[in-house]
Amino acid sequence: MSNSEQSLFNIMAELKERAKELSCLYKVDEIINNHDYTSEKVLEEIVKAIPVAWQYPEICVVKITMPDKIFTSENFTETIWKQSADIVVLDKIIGHINIYYTEQKPDFDEGPFLKDERKLLDSIAGRISNFLLHNKLKHVFNEMQTQAADLEE
Repeated sequence: MSNSEQSLFNIMAELKERAKELSCLYKVDEIINNHDYTSEKVLEEIVKAIPVAWQYPEICVVKITMPDKIFTSENFTETIWKQSADIVVLDKIIGHINIYYTEQKPDFDEGPFLKDERKLLDSIAGRISNFLLHNKLKHVFNEMQTQAADLEE
């Protein structure tokens, strides 16, 4: 393979990775914006959507830890090959997303993970954080409306 063919091959491989990541973000947004889903269902579906966007989806598993529940991929196994991001609401860490590889792979930017996978993970954690904040604010607003209605009676 010539240098120009190798360069083209590398560019195509990188573009495929970025397309997977973008598709994952679209899927996460679609899940979060499904008003028929409970918060639990949203987190369950996000856990399912994440692995396909990583470089090695066949060995990628996900765990989202919240104060009251843990959501994991099917066949989840915790390993030493881990990438993690905090879920933050109102400046308080309320949970975590952990991405694991179940087999050793060559080191890249962050252990076996790519720098773009870090950006994707942080972006997903941010979306989940915003979703949970929105739900919390909606709950507070509904409580205030109920209290105001009770006072009017």
